[in-house]
Amino acid sequence: MVDATQALTELLPHAVLTNADTAAGLSVIGTEVDVRTWFAAKIYVYHATVEELANDPGISYTVETRWSIGTSVGEDWIPDWTWTGNTVVPQGILLNGGGEAIGQTTIAVAETPVTNFDFGSTSYIEDSSVVADGEWSKVAHRSSTVVTITDGLLTAKDDSDLIWNQAAVFSGTLALTGVSWLRMRAQGADTTGADVHYKAHMVELTDIE
Repeated sequence: MVDATQALTELLPHAVLTNADTAAGLSVIGTEVDVRTWFAAKIYVYHATVEELANDPGISYTVETRWSIGTSVGEDWIPDWTWTGNTVVPQGILLNGGGEAIGQTTIAVAETPVTNFDFGSTSYIEDSSVVADGEWSKVAHRSSTVVTITDGLLTAKDDSDLIWNQAAVFSGTLALTGVSWLRMRAQGADTTGADVHYKAHMVELTDIE
């Protein structure tokens, strides 16, 4: 029988891209991670557009790996896979509940959500003060005044914050045979497009018996 052992980082994953607000057209390279003792990694990418503008051809998130074990060498970083965020213009709606507490699932909004706040779609609740407090959630229900999310808020929100539709989450498993280091790059190709919030985490698989 195969017994796969995941490291403690399953609970405290590597933040290969931290939650950040990135302007269109900029390239951001995340933390380089030594993966010489790993044989695979599960990577989770979170994406949200936070302006009511199109992002065409979109924000791309690329996993890059290199075989060399010494100091980082530019030509050794090779793209392994790329995922592109949604290019559709989102709707951002101000919250309107006088404050939403940790754990709350009903989010009062200041205007009627459009149809893209559908059941099962991914929303992003933007914290206007602290970017890292933004969070992604699935929509359970919507009405003219409330968006209900499936899981409770991780941080409290107030009426200066917004909820956005057209957000997305993505995951993939990457084999790391012959790989020494791994990093992620967020790249906005269109300098006139919308700003985005994003993050990416990676969980290591280190042993198999």
